[in-house]
Amino acid sequence: MVGTHNITVAELSRQEHISVQTLYDWRDIVKTMGMTVPGKKPTTEDWSAEAKLAVIVETATLSVSDLNRHCRERGLYPNQVQRWKQECLQGFQNSEAQGKAIKQRAKKDKFEIKTLNKNLRNHHRYYCI
Repeated sequence: MVGTHNITVAELSRQEHISVQTLYDWRDIVKTMGMTVPGKKPTTEDWSAEAKLAVIVETATLSVSDLNRHCRERGLYPNQVQRWKQECLQGFQNSEAQGKAIKQRAKKDKFEIKTLNKNLRNHHRYYCI
């Protein structure tokens, strides 16, 4: 489950002769302690966004050698962690770009509303005379 051998709970249960429910209970306990563990999906690439972010936070201050050790213990590769970090940063950049686009669109909409109101007033004056 955790470490260099990311295997399914069922496989681990058969190998170690431990009940599946006990393994799930242990996994949940480890999760509550703040450690990253895979969910129901067996590969690290299929981890949830929250689990990937937890790994990024855990490894943010580690040296290269500590990062390598940390990755070995969890069945990860250092380049995975770096890629997840870049994807996270790109997400922040995208949200910033989206914010700018929203502001620009709001400015255009405001101008269009102002123009339409002006045309409506002129139209109203013309027919009310």
